[in-house]
Amino acid sequence: MSESNMILSPTTPDQQKRFASGMKAACTPLELFPADRRGTFSGGHGVYHTTLEDCDCVDFHVRRQPCKHMYRLAVELGVLEGTAVSDKTKIESPGLKKKQRLALLEAAVDKLEQVDLDSQNLFHEVLRDLFYRKKPHHKKRKSEDFSQLLAVGLVAEETPGYFIIPSDFKPAFKGLSLYLNRRNENEYYFDGDEFRSLPKGVHQAVAIEIGLNGSRVIDMTDFPDDEITALLNKYGVNRMAKNDPQQNN
Repeated sequence: MSESNMILSPTTPDQQKRFASGMKAACTPLELFPADRRGTFSGGHGVYHTTLEDCDCVDFHVRRQPCKHMYRLAVELGVLEGTAVSDKTKIESPGLKKKQRLALLEAAVDKLEQVDLDSQNLFHEVLRDLFYRKKPHHKKRKSEDFSQLLAVGLVAEETPGYFIIPSDFKPAFKGLSLYLNRRNENEYYFDGDEFRSLPKGVHQAVAIEIGLNGSRVIDMTDFPDDEITALLNKYGVNRMAKNDPQQNN
């Protein structure tokens, strides 16, 4: 948007939702600079710098349509009419979403480690249906046994024979999928004259160390150093750990 094309009142349902979100206390500006017609807001990825024409947030850069921060700024500056609730105690800190997601992930992984491998694989299939295939539920097959997953609360039976994962775990879906990939799934590749496998999610790399006594190749193949790998280590199921008996399975 340009200065001559000032932010307009929302007309579509999607834009009206963004406008409504912008009026909530959680979208209270961190700072306002009326003379410069700009402000700053707290978001899931840090502090966003917002004007009536632009915002740092992902929503604006993906859609190129006014985001909730731009609507809130427009109301604060009197460019648009609206009733905005201001309460800086309600502002969500940039790190809060990540902390909440990690807490949910840790709780779900703790439950996963209480069930056997067949149940973990079954949970992964339900997760694929809901998260990747965008199905509303997973339809039970005759051979599937949900008893362990039901006992620990990782799934719920929506209607007889149709299973879902409790919505409380939704923010952790991606992390759970990564965890189960690294814990149980393999990727296969052709090495010369035979197929080999590595745990899914491994980063393959080598380095050459050159010293006074010559050079040597160092295998740097490993999982990324992140919270998922930390959880694998916590439960002793990191298949890339040197002392893990599962490493060569």
